[in-house]
Amino acid sequence: MSNLQKTVILCVVAGIVVFGGFFLLNNYIYQEKQAEDAEQVVEQAEVMEEAQDEERSQLFSPEEVNAYVGTYGYGNVGEIGGSGILTIRETRPGILFFQLDVNRGPPSYNMGYIEGEIALNEGIATYTTNEYGVCALAFQFEEDKLVVSYINEQDDCGFGGNVHANREYLKTSPEPNDISPWYWKNEGGE
Repeated sequence: MSNLQKTVILCVVAGIVVFGGFFLLNNYIYQEKQAEDAEQVVEQAEVMEEAQDEERSQLFSPEEVNAYVGTYGYGNVGEIGGSGILTIRETRPGILFFQLDVNRGPPSYNMGYIEGEIALNEGIATYTTNEYGVCALAFQFEEDKLVVSYINEQDDCGFGGNVHANREYLKTSPEPNDISPWYWKNEGGE
C-alpha cells in the first residue's frame, strides 16, 4: 500500500470519526434541548392548572359544589330494568371525579363501569374517552338528581351488551359511596 493510499484511508477514517463525534454531540444537544423543553411544558401546565384552579375556586362556591357531591342511583340490583350507582367527589375547585357502575339486570346482568374527571360549567359537565371507541357523556346536575346522556349518540364506553348509562339518577346520599376504594386509598383520595 502506497503512502497516498494510507493517507486517503487515514483521512477517511478521521472524517468518519469527526462526523460521528459531531453527530453524537449534536444528538446529545438535541436530547438535552428536548428534555429542557419537556420540563418547561410541564412547568407551564402546572402554572396553568393552578391558575385555572384559582379561577374555578372563585366561580364555584363550596356550597354549590357540595350540592353536587354525593351518591346517585336508579333501580335495585336484580330488578328488571337494571340498576346503577353514580358517585361524585370534588378533586379540585370546580373539578369532580365520577364513578359510574351500571347493570342491565336479569337475565344477563351485563355490566358497565367508567370513571373520570369532569369540569363543571353552570351545572353541566362533559366527559369524553376513546378507550373503547368514542364515548361522550353529558352530566346535567339538577336539584336532587343527575341526568346522564350521550352526546351525539357516542356510546362506545366499553359496557356489556345492552348496558347504557343514559338515564336519570336520583340523589340517594350527600356522601359519595366507595365504588372503587382502591383508587382513593392508593392514589391519594380520602
